[in-house]
Amino acid sequence: MCIAKLAYVLRFLLAAECIAQSVIPPRAITWREAQDRFRANNPSLLAGEVAVDEARANETTAFLRPNPNLTLGWDQLTPFSTNPDGRWRSRIYFGR
Repeated sequence: MCIAKLAYVLRFLLAAECIAQSVIPPRAITWREAQDRFRANNPSLLAGEVAVDEARANETTAFLRPNPNLTLGWDQLTPFSTNPDGRWRSRIYFGR
């Protein structure tokens, strides 16, 4: 009985060896192919591409809105007035 089991195991190993030899062996890849696979499957690089695209979109939309402006006018202020009491006083007229 032990010899029968051993013969069965040997037949199985022989069949496995024949199947393994018929499988196409793995081929070596070039450096360029390795880089392309790395770039296509690396999540950090994919996230970086998304960030670059987002930055380009923000740059485009930045030109669509005008920049804020601040303007000061000094036309009603007379610091060198001859009237010392009314130099900084604003004149408000009501009625008539």
